[in-house]
Amino acid sequence: MTQLQFMLTDYTVKFGSEQISLLRKEYYLLQYLYEHANQAFSREQLLNAVWPLEAPSERTVDDHIYRLRKKLKRWDGELTIETIKGFGYQLVCEKPHHKALPVMKDQEFRQLLESVLKKYHLYGQGDSIAAFISEKNIGFEIPAAYEVILAYMKGDFWWFIRENKYPMTDKLFFLIHIFQTLSKDYTRSIMYIQHGIKRDVFPKHHRYEAETIGLLLAYTANREFEKATQYVGDFINQRTPEITKPDHGFYPFLQNIRLLIAIGRERFGEFAEICAQMEKFYLEKPYQRELGIFTIIKGACQVRNHEAEQGIAEIERGFDIVKRTHFKSHLFPALDMAMLLLAPDFSNTIVYEKLKERREQLEQEYHPAELLSQVRTVLDQYLA
Repeated sequence: MTQLQFMLTDYTVKFGSEQISLLRKEYYLLQYLYEHANQAFSREQLLNAVWPLEAPSERTVDDHIYRLRKKLKRWDGELTIETIKGFGYQLVCEKPHHKALPVMKDQEFRQLLESVLKKYHLYGQGDSIAAFISEKNIGFEIPAAYEVILAYMKGDFWWFIRENKYPMTDKLFFLIHIFQTLSKDYTRSIMYIQHGIKRDVFPKHHRYEAETIGLLLAYTANREFEKATQYVGDFINQRTPEITKPDHGFYPFLQNIRLLIAIGRERFGEFAEICAQMEKFYLEKPYQRELGIFTIIKGACQVRNHEAEQGIAEIERGFDIVKRTHFKSHLFPALDMAMLLLAPDFSNTIVYEKLKERREQLEQEYHPAELLSQVRTVLDQYLA
């Protein structure tokens, strides 16, 4: 995608060797549209995103779009703000056409580049991934499996419905995540995962994730803490013990789930022990997505323990870490894990309601009712 650089200090935006100066709200509007490129938004959604604490009219959006179009005219062909008749606007970014370099015929070199991509993914460096795959001088063609991952990473949930290049089986596990995120119907999500495993419709790497942290997270989110504990003992420790080792990519996410289970079962000593282990782990391996969620979980527990001021600060710090990864899809589980610990029957209802409001605002970007209906239709066709 066209690579823009946003410089908050003076509200300028740079593309290649050229830059343009914007007014403050023009800057935030363009940044928001760019972060959700090729996704349509209503005027009301743009007002909520860019003017959240103000009450301007929809005409304000139109005026800012008009000025942005004039300033972006020099980059026609690379990015365009399109009007969606009767609805709103979307920023269309052209995908650059890279000429494959001769060195890309070298299999060892391609494998080396793929290993770099995997490391960026492991450490939650979404901005580095975007810069890496768009670098024209490398000429790297992103592997098919990663194009699907990147669509999910960016929170481009509609892509999984509208894209026809890849077989649906490559997208099913992500569609279950999307369904679970928008519906919070964890019982049905568990059913979809179990049917997918039983019918062997997932690709091998998705099946492995579904059988391990996929099912475990769904049990935990559904407050089936005893069942989740049993699943760790009977399946994970027995059949996939490798993910319980610190050198496995699933290890930090598994530990985050174990923290939720420990609190759900009121095993506070176990919670403290896992926290101490993970503090040391993140000093050596700062996996940003998991570190952000870990920080949020700790903050939520502080709020539960009537340390509201420290807990809220820790929750916000965790969200900042997750946001900086540019893995937008992970903002949802981060919010849901915090809300799981702060449900009204447990603790501070004010903090809970603020998190709930933040989640609803995030969710509204996706036209959730329409998207959820289409996602469920696909999942029912393949997995019900």
